[in-house]
Amino acid sequence: NIRQVFQLLGPDSIKQLGGIADAITALDAAAAATGGQIVEGMRRVSAAMQLGLKPNFVAAMVTQLISMGTAAELAGTRVQSALNALVQPKKLVKAAALVGMTGEAFKKALGTDAQNTIVKLLAAIGKIQYPVEKVLLTITLFGQVGGKGMGALATSLDEMLKLLAVADKATAEGTATTRAWGMAMETTGGHIARLKNAVFALSDD
Repeated sequence: NIRQVFQLLGPDSIKQLGGIADAITALDAAAAATGGQIVEGMRRVSAAMQLGLKPNFVAAMVTQLISMGTAAELAGTRVQSALNALVQPKKLVKAAALVGMTGEAFKKALGTDAQNTIVKLLAAIGKIQYPVEKVLLTITLFGQVGGKGMGALATSLDEMLKLLAVADKATAEGTATTRAWGMAMETTGGHIARLKNAVFALSDD
């Protein structure tokens, strides 16, 4: 579940889950992905914690892939596979060269600021003009499964970063879920209210 994936086990875990709930609620409203789909994708990205990636970044990656037509389960699997591949020594060195870094410097950057390092890598991939070259490179760096996901994110990086901004703003304000709860009282079926309940329920799965 989400709590285990991101190791939200301390006394602040409920507050942290609330921040994730706010982010997912905001993404549900901003993108062509439902809250349930986003959660389903995020649950499959256990490698995120190993790299120190924040939940909102993973949520933005998964949401963008779902919005592009990838099934939620497959979106999470592709991100997970890509992250696992990236830390392999041979692939890490190739990724480092792409962003003009030594393998050691790239490894250190992943350890201290994985989010920005991955964004830089996606930006570098996105600049490659020839589609075939881009596909071959992403497969080389992330494998067959992960390459499809990261290739898609590289070509839609601006959209993904906009979604990240939406998620971060909602978490910072801490009001998206509260507003959604009020809206749900006036809408048939209470879809967004159920989303809030579902996110918190993940902590007990």
